[in-house]
Amino acid sequence: MKNKAVGEAFTGVDGLANYIESLPDPDWMRETRLAALKRFREIDWPDTAEEEWRRSDISSYDFNAYTMRAAENSTASSADTPDELEEAGRIRFEGPDAVATSLAPELARQGVIFEPLSEFVLQDSTNHGGSIAKAIKAVRDLIMDSVNKADNKLKLWHYAGWTHGVVLYVPRFLEIKNSFVLDFQEDGESVLSAPQIFVVLEEGARVEVIQRVHGAEEGEVLLNESVDIHIGDGAACKYVALHNLNIDSSSFGTTLARIARDGYLHHGIAAFGSMFTKYRVDAELNGPGSDVLLDGIYYPAEDQHVDLRTVQTHFAPKGSSHALYRGAIRDEAHGVYQGLIYVGEEGVETDAYLTNNNLLLNDGAQADSIPCLQIHTNDVKCSHGSTTGKLNRSEVFYLASRGFSLEEAEEILLQGFFEPIVGRLPGDVQEEIRDLIAARFVPVEIL
Repeated sequence: MKNKAVGEAFTGVDGLANYIESLPDPDWMRETRLAALKRFREIDWPDTAEEEWRRSDISSYDFNAYTMRAAENSTASSADTPDELEEAGRIRFEGPDAVATSLAPELARQGVIFEPLSEFVLQDSTNHGGSIAKAIKAVRDLIMDSVNKADNKLKLWHYAGWTHGVVLYVPRFLEIKNSFVLDFQEDGESVLSAPQIFVVLEEGARVEVIQRVHGAEEGEVLLNESVDIHIGDGAACKYVALHNLNIDSSSFGTTLARIARDGYLHHGIAAFGSMFTKYRVDAELNGPGSDVLLDGIYYPAEDQHVDLRTVQTHFAPKGSSHALYRGAIRDEAHGVYQGLIYVGEEGVETDAYLTNNNLLLNDGAQADSIPCLQIHTNDVKCSHGSTTGKLNRSEVFYLASRGFSLEEAEEILLQGFFEPIVGRLPGDVQEEIRDLIAARFVPVEIL
């Protein structure tokens, strides 16, 4: 290991090699970063000739203009006593630095690991047993698998140069009722932030994770995040991400979840912020009987561009996957949803569907919806659906005839449009999202 130059900033993609060299990573992490860097140098940036990027042009970005730095040695602490904690645990970041952490003591005694990634990787598994050794092996396997599967330069940039992150490891058959909360406060000017999150659930474990990404009102941040999830046999994970960076920033990200036999994943994403958002959620149903629910909402305004993609991949029999993404688009904004159901030869008796619904709130708004199926076996039930339209004026006037103003009627219908998804999310996030929808709402007659 080498000593890290604390607080030293490195510039863009040209500074990647020096950044990696400066880190005190163990050999296995350094090798993973270098493997990603090697592939990163061999391929080009995504362009509009590729179907996945056809509607999202990044050719105008100068990725060398952004600076990055690694997390400093954590001085994180929690002001909460164990009795005051209403969550299973919380980690709060300001930029790459973890400034507050907490974990319920009882969970720590039961072998749960919940800590900043930059500290986790420095632990030597040869000197630890139990959860630490298992967690390190799981993280090593996950990140190398993700590097090998990365199919574009942005992903490889992330895995070579992640700046900070979190590891959550839950031992077998441990059911945790309270949420783990991840707060990422991003700010600065021309700053690259590359958080990496690992969630590892052993057999029969159950957990809920809430991630919030938010930032200052001014400043330009380039977010390039990745979430890697392992759900063991019979385990269950609910993971909800709320992204709300300022409109000068850009957000790129991927979530890759691997679900084993009889495992369950509920993933939700709410995209409100950033001038440009490109996010992909991949769910691999690798075990028989695995079950996935993918929820997403987006509400771009002004000239925001939001491109969300889901991939439901069935590699095993008797799997079930459902995706529901809904977007409301106003002003000159552009919303894109791309959904794919892929069923391999072993995916017999698959039950899968995906649905995308869009509301265009004025004539300048644009929505593209591209649902796809790729089926390589028989005896499956797979379907997709897509709708794009405007608020139903008959419903607006019906509510107005019952005493609501036209403005109140439109807002009720807009909130109701998102409610089938919002109502499935954790309670605190529900109210937060409803408030964001209300704050962005503008009556149609004013648009």
